[in-house]
Amino acid sequence: MIRDLNNLYGLYGGRDFFRSWLARTQGAGFVSIFALIFLVAATGSALAQQQPAPAQNKPPAEAPKDATPLKKAVQEKKVITEDDLAKPAEPLDLSGADEGEEINPLCDPSCEDELRAEMGFTPERELEFRNQLTLARHEIGNDKAWNSMLDSGIRAAGLFCGLHRNKAAMDAGRAVPKAARDEISLHYIDRDREYAGQYRNFEGQVTQRIAAIRGFAPLRATIMQYEWSTAVNRTCPDVKLP
Repeated sequence: MIRDLNNLYGLYGGRDFFRSWLARTQGAGFVSIFALIFLVAATGSALAQQQPAPAQNKPPAEAPKDATPLKKAVQEKKVITEDDLAKPAEPLDLSGADEGEEINPLCDPSCEDELRAEMGFTPERELEFRNQLTLARHEIGNDKAWNSMLDSGIRAAGLFCGLHRNKAAMDAGRAVPKAARDEISLHYIDRDREYAGQYRNFEGQVTQRIAAIRGFAPLRATIMQYEWSTAVNRTCPDVKLP
């Protein structure tokens, strides 16, 4: 009660307020007491409304679902030991590799037989042979220099052989496209010399590349030689190259 009166004393003007209030309520008796109680209750309600509401406790942030094991361990306050750091990484699953990797269209069964015979792979070493064959195929596929000169050499062979096919067709009286006929009639000697020179140039690059690879990867070099010979024979089966 005393505390409420003090608060009321400060809120409503202090000494002057109470002095005027007592002067007005003297002799009122019970009514004055009732009014005093009412004022104290109202003042307490006003003070309660002025007090700030208590802060609500926020729940701790949950760890993200995709957190790494290390992050989860830190968030869970788990002690990281040397054993945890020394654990080896899980091996890669290669079971889903392309089954076509075992088939090389440029090294058919006859090519494989030549490789086995040249490299001395017996039936007991078949697994070793298959592994080396797969590795060599990957290395050849990633050899940009080799694939570039192989493509250029085959194109040069195709130009030389096409020129001679058209020349033979014209000599036999068969129909030849006008562009090819004009080229042969006007520029046959020049084109023959040009295309033959291009083919010899790329053939020399291919031969040098295969010789360099054979020094440290003979099986790979043998596949490259087979690849070159097969491609040239398919491009020019009926024309003798220079």
